[in-house]
Amino acid sequence: MATVEELRETLEALSNKIASAGEGAVAELDTVSKLAAEAGSLGMKAGKQLLDNLAASLQSVKDGKSHVDSIQVRITALDFYLNKIKGGSSEEEL
Repeated sequence: MATVEELRETLEALSNKIASAGEGAVAELDTVSKLAAEAGSLGMKAGKQLLDNLAASLQSVKDGKSHVDSIQVRITALDFYLNKIKGGSSEEEL
């Protein structure tokens, strides 16, 4: 089972990849979302929802159904979440 620190590091790398328009981000988001779901005891429900929302938005942009600007708010939300993890928020707050 992944720890909060391992998930934080993975999310941070993924956030950087998404911000640089890297390929494969949707698949990686899905993988990390599954890890967050498996880490249910870590209380990462909000993180999983953010990941799923971002993956859906990225896929929508990739499919030409949405403009790339629509993912910025989701990246900002993910960055905020990462900062809460870095700040040592309790698991209940995550």
